[in-house]
Amino acid sequence: MSAQKKPVYYVAFALIALILLPLLIWLISLLLRSGKGTDFVTPANGGAETTSVAPVGFEQLQIADRAQTLLDGPIAEAAQAGRLSLQAVLELRRFEDKAASARASGNTQKAAKLYTLVVDRAEGMLALLKQVDEANALRDTVYQRLEEAEPLKAVFSESYGQAVAAFDQAQLQLTAENYPACLDSLKQSGEILDDLANRSEAYITMRLEEAKTALDGLALEKALAAYEAILALAPKHAEAMAGLTMVESIRGIAGDLQAINALEGAGQWEAALGKLEGLLSAKPQNAYLLARKEQLTEKIRERTFQQRIAEAEAFVAAGDLAGAVASLEAALKVKNSESISARLEDLKKQILTARLEALLANGYSALQAGRYADARDAYKEALGLAPKSKEAQTGYEKASSMLLSGIRYSQNLANADKYIASGRYPLAAKFFNKALSSRPSQLAKAQQAKESTIREILERESQPVPVRVLSDKKTYVSLTGVFPPERVESKDLSLFPDVYTLKGTRKGYRTIERTIQIDSTQSGTDIRIQCSEKE
Repeated sequence: MSAQKKPVYYVAFALIALILLPLLIWLISLLLRSGKGTDFVTPANGGAETTSVAPVGFEQLQIADRAQTLLDGPIAEAAQAGRLSLQAVLELRRFEDKAASARASGNTQKAAKLYTLVVDRAEGMLALLKQVDEANALRDTVYQRLEEAEPLKAVFSESYGQAVAAFDQAQLQLTAENYPACLDSLKQSGEILDDLANRSEAYITMRLEEAKTALDGLALEKALAAYEAILALAPKHAEAMAGLTMVESIRGIAGDLQAINALEGAGQWEAALGKLEGLLSAKPQNAYLLARKEQLTEKIRERTFQQRIAEAEAFVAAGDLAGAVASLEAALKVKNSESISARLEDLKKQILTARLEALLANGYSALQAGRYADARDAYKEALGLAPKSKEAQTGYEKASSMLLSGIRYSQNLANADKYIASGRYPLAAKFFNKALSSRPSQLAKAQQAKESTIREILERESQPVPVRVLSDKKTYVSLTGVFPPERVESKDLSLFPDVYTLKGTRKGYRTIERTIQIDSTQSGTDIRIQCSEKE
């Protein structure tokens, strides 16, 4: 290229740059706006941009967030664990990228469809993984149960075979990735095993009864066979294992045991027990002999118990309730019984009632005769027997009251007179009422006069008295029990005769507290209180 042509090329490049530069600036501005989430629609005629914004709905934002959460969370974790193929995850990522692009370009419908596709597929994958986990977990559980139930094949071979067949079918379905069918087959196998467990429990119960009956009759071989049949199904069955031990423990002494049974059948229980204890002296830890001893001991105990009850009823028929109580107490020492305890309590109540009636009659007679000390003692004993007896309580209180009424009356009347003198009319009324409640039937003339005077005063001082409290409306005034602190200039009150505390407080001034006595002579009185002396 010659030196003359170079300036021409430079000019051409400059012109091209000037033409393209505005276009590049416009494109960059569009990209920046789309990055901020705002999409603008350009008219088909190439005119200026419109201001209408393609809306991004709340539901679309939710589905987009859901898609991103699934891909970044459980889907990514499953892929890292090798539980999902990389191709499937990448395909979901591509759909999410397309949805994001559609959303950025303002195609909200397409974005919503793509995000929904991502969410549906991701949730479908996770649901499938959940089914896989459930199938594997249930398979392990059923497999363990099949192993544990294997001893049941000896008795329930057909049902056990059905459970195994259902499990094998589930294995095939699991391999074929038919998880719903696999779960159904495993549940079917579990239901068969549940039924087997119930039937085996009933079978064991039946064989235990057979073994017990055989052992009671000393048919050792039959008992042995029953226990062994149980252990064939449940090798660790505690009762069957103990039964086998018991069968082995009485081999060689079956003859002696038959003799003991014969004595028991003849009603010679003490003799049978004595012979049994002789065997126990040689075999002190023999479980069967210990159990038989307990049986015989219980029979003897029950007979003694019934004998004591019969004695008690004979005493009742003869009217000897104390003897009946003693017999029933002896019976309860042999054996506890709710019904006999109730019968014993009933007899004790009858004895108590008879004694109580006698004491109440004696107390009443003594009270009527004026023998108040004797009456009080009789009623006191009655209360000891029946603390809730209203008659005994009333009688005791009346007898005691008659002894103390004079003292109580005088003391209460004196207190009433004392409180009247100090202007405490409510307290005076309280003690006057107490005096009246303990008033003897006979009073001296001086007591009658005093009582009449006090009654007259209390009646006069029983009505409210109108008074007025005056202040400067700067002092907080309160009257204890009547009204709280408040600033008043004049306050009308209606006070019952009594002694009150009037208090005045004001910031920066000395507090005033006055005791005022109100009675019927002070009707319409003005009471002034105000804080005027500074601190």
